[in-house]
Amino acid sequence: MDGNELSKLIKEEIKKEIIKLDFKPGLAMILVGNNLASKLYVEMKEKACKDVCIESKNYFLPENTTTEYITELIEKLNKDKNIHGILVQLPLPQHLNKNKILNSIKEEKDVDGLNEKTIGKILFGEEDKPIPLTKVNPIPITIHKIGGKLVVDPTREEEDGSETRLTVGMSDGIIHSMQKGNSATFTDKEIEEAVEIAEKVWKEVFKKVDKFISKE
Repeated sequence: MDGNELSKLIKEEIKKEIIKLDFKPGLAMILVGNNLASKLYVEMKEKACKDVCIESKNYFLPENTTTEYITELIEKLNKDKNIHGILVQLPLPQHLNKNKILNSIKEEKDVDGLNEKTIGKILFGEEDKPIPLTKVNPIPITIHKIGGKLVVDPTREEEDGSETRLTVGMSDGIIHSMQKGNSATFTDKEIEEAVEIAEKVWKEVFKKVDKFISKE
C-alpha cells in the first residue's frame, strides 16, 4: 500500500470527524532554540494540523529562555480554553530542566504523553484517554534492582549512577536486554525475569491501545 495515499485517507477521515465538532481543536507547539531539524518537525506538524482543520499556535522561543519562563507559558496554555493540546518540541537546550517542563503540561493536554503521570498510567494500564502514537511503539523500560527485587521505573530513563538498572527494549519483535547501568550486576536469571516484566507491561499498553483504536 502506498504510504502517502494511506496518510491522505487517514487525514480525510480525521478532518470529517473534526468538522462535526462544535468547536475547533487548538494545538500549541513550543520550540526553544534554533535546531533546524526541530523547526522542520514543527512546520510539518503545523501543516498536518492545517490539513485536518486543527488550529495550531506556535511559540518560537530563543535559546536562552529559562525553565521558569516556559513553565509559566505552559501554565497559561493549560488554562486557555481554546488550546486542547500542548506539545514541547524535543530536544531542549541543555540548560533547561526537561522533566520540570514536561511535567508542567496538564495531563489532558499532554499530546506526546511525556508527562511522568501520563507515562505511569499508560505503562500500568490506567490511562483513560487515547494513547499518544509515540507510546504505541514499544518504549524502553527501565528495571531497577533494589533490595534484591526487580522494580519497574517508567519515569527515569537517564543514567544517574545511583542505582543498579537494566533497560529492556524490543527490536524486530524480539524483546531483549538493551543496556545495563554502570554498577549493574544482573544475573542471567534476573535479566530473564526483567524481560518477562517488560513483556507484561507492554501487553497492558497494547490492551489500552486496542481499546481506543477499536472504539467507535
